Amino acid sequence: MEVDVAFDESGNTGQDLLNASQPAFVLASVDASDEEARDLLRVRSGEEAHFSALKKSGRGRAEVLRVLESHALVNSDRAKVAFFHKPFMVDCKIIDVMLEPVARSYGLDAYAGGEARAMATVLHWGAPQWAPAEFDEFRRGFVRMLHRRRPEDVEKAFEALRRLATAAPQMAPLPEFLLDSRPHVEDELERLRAGTVPDELEPALPALVSLVHAWTEVLDSVRIIHDDAKAVRRWQSMLEQFFDPDKQELRLQMWDGGSLRYPLPVSSIELVDSRRRPAVQLADLIAGAVNAVCVPLARGGQPTGFAKELQDLAILDLRTPQCVWPSTSVDEAPAHPDATPFYADAIADWLGS
Repeated sequence: MEVDVAFDESGNTGQDLLNASQPAFVLASVDASDEEARDLLRVRSGEEAHFSALKKSGRGRAEVLRVLESHALVNSDRAKVAFFHKPFMVDCKIIDVMLEPVARSYGLDAYAGGEARAMATVLHWGAPQWAPAEFDEFRRGFVRMLHRRRPEDVEKAFEALRRLATAAPQMAPLPEFLLDSRPHVEDELERLRAGTVPDELEPALPALVSLVHAWTEVLDSVRIIHDDAKAVRRWQSMLEQFFDPDKQELRLQMWDGGSLRYPLPVSSIELVDSRRRPAVQLADLIAGAVNAVCVPLARGGQPTGFAKELQDLAILDLRTPQCVWPSTSVDEAPAHPDATPFYADAIADWLGS
């Protein structure tokens, strides 16, 4: 049976992942009809419940808490969220774009056993301790390079990387591997300029795909009802390739024991005006609440006030395993014996087939 799942996001700054005021991105989804959502939100036709407006008043905050305490719809069976720590996503992308291709050129799979995630974690926690100014300069240079894609920005990013390597010898040999990535980076920038690959720094796309994976594990077929988001609209045709029933089936065994299967059983993506769809409004309220908890956590603090009340409702338990958030563990795990090598390449080849 096909089920409508509503999606909405919070904290989206596009490719500006180092925006200090919005360090977290959240995409929320809910398996609820518009009628169910309207009854829970207590909105009349034409009205809209929006977290950013409700949080401004005591009465509105009380309404948010009332809705989130409803276990009929706001539970892990009916609602799922993906949240991203934006600076850590940058660190992961540094490994994806720069180190992984170098490793692959030597026949090494950087994703096997969680090595790529471990290296991103070391970069995230270690570099700011060893060379904070140089790492900040390199991080920002990397973001500008992928966003603007100009030759001068590439040069500045690699100059910043060389300064980081000098200032933080503790990071060796990671900076040396990154410095060797220049030809691979140039190739990726060419693909980005040509529009043959989606924006590397846009969290909305991987968040959507990860949530769809989670939903299609428990539902036979999904129709995506998404608030009209710029990134989704821009890359909708590419996203739909993941759902094309005419494509040959692809099965991937992941290193951690999980698996992926394409095409995903999604019938369509419908971009809508949230004012007309209460289910999307409910997704907005969940996304906004989760983001209110995530922002202080992303800044290294703890939620207080209203955010603490939201945290106490255990709304972070709605998360899926694919969230991009730094841990303090860098332990590598043994890869599954049947893990698909270079799985990202396998997905790219399948999309291009």
